[in-house]
Amino acid sequence: MTHKLGVGSVMIVLSAALFGVGCAKGVNFSGQSLNAPSGDGPVIAAVPSCEINIPQYLLEGNVNSFEFNGSGGVTFGYNQNGADSGVGGAASIQVSSASMSLSMEALNPLNDAQIYADTVSADQTSTNLNATIDFSQFSVSPNYYNSTPLASVSLNGLELGVQGIKSQSDAAGWVGRVVQFEGSSSVLINGGYVTGIQQGDTFNIYNDQFFWNDNSKPCAAGNTYLGSQHMPSTPVAVATVGPIDQSSNIAIATIVLTGQTAPILGAEVIPLNLVAPAKGQPARYLKKNVLVGSVAAQSLALPGGGTFDFGTAVNGQLRSAISSNGYIVTN
Repeated sequence: MTHKLGVGSVMIVLSAALFGVGCAKGVNFSGQSLNAPSGDGPVIAAVPSCEINIPQYLLEGNVNSFEFNGSGGVTFGYNQNGADSGVGGAASIQVSSASMSLSMEALNPLNDAQIYADTVSADQTSTNLNATIDFSQFSVSPNYYNSTPLASVSLNGLELGVQGIKSQSDAAGWVGRVVQFEGSSSVLINGGYVTGIQQGDTFNIYNDQFFWNDNSKPCAAGNTYLGSQHMPSTPVAVATVGPIDQSSNIAIATIVLTGQTAPILGAEVIPLNLVAPAKGQPARYLKKNVLVGSVAAQSLALPGGGTFDFGTAVNGQLRSAISSNGYIVTN
């Protein structure tokens, strides 16, 4: 499976006046490598695009069952054993209840290796609806589903699945990335005001070395990502965030080199010390960047005949479910 890792919409500026690097102008994150021109400083080594702006997780899932009950106890939808018996009859029916079960995974965006997994049972999402739904409208307008109470059942299931992932991932720290140099005095990373970064926060910056099955072709289709490590093992710089521009989600921070090596594109940015919250305020945390994957689901046989592309409907809800759980969505 190949996923395109684009540039996040939230960024932060880090002043890097103490290291002499060139400016990477016209950076194209969809390309295979990035080079900085030497017009205003030394050339920055080419870095494969997929090693730069890396979300922390890719979220994907599978709807194992989606069932709703009509009058007379007839069940429509499907479960692990296949489609339910309900089919045909009147298109407009009284729906007494509905439920959905699903599996959710947080994967490594570079190789789809599973990091966290969670399941949501039908019992967790079972909801009494007692509503009349005209299923003939599903073929007239695909968006009609979102106006029915069935949509609240599937959205609840997705939110519970993402919540289960987040409850596990909260123990892991936030990781940002250096995604672009601005002249010889600043860099951009994929975090900022929306992330929860504040003036005075400090971060360690680590350069990473990536390993591929074929290191001569990083990011190439079919070339397996094997892992990465800090090179050197200690931070190459420490950054302290300055005033934050809330309107543009950009903040300025001073960088102090801790060694002879300058930060590179794709370098990890890891919190060292976050400013303490004001008295009476909850503990601070930084929202993680998450890549939206897909949710697999079967088509539904509808009362009155016809089918509905349920997979498209739940995938349309996935972004909302991720955002509502405190993640930042990356396209």
